[in-house]
Amino acid sequence: MSFNFNSVTVSGNLPKDVTVKTSADGQWLFVNGSVGVKYGEKNKGGQWENKTYWANFKIFAKATQQESIDQLLKGQEVVITGSLKSDEYEKDGQKKR
Repeated sequence: MSFNFNSVTVSGNLPKDVTVKTSADGQWLFVNGSVGVKYGEKNKGGQWENKTYWANFKIFAKATQQESIDQLLKGQEVVITGSLKSDEYEKDGQKKR
């Protein structure tokens, strides 16, 4: 029997403060943000170039974790562990990710 386990860990820096919304009952926080992940890649000339991959993330947290969420500010180095989900949308009649 094989198991598929959807888990990913991303580390990098926040390019801006996260956005936080609170549920109607005030018990949950909905946090949206992105993290810049730096990596190196050889170009066609064989030279190494620094690149940045931008990964968007969503966090669902209890309101009691507000103090931790308040520390997610521009420039902060973070490590995020969770599951990976790719959203699709349609633009000009074509599906995109």
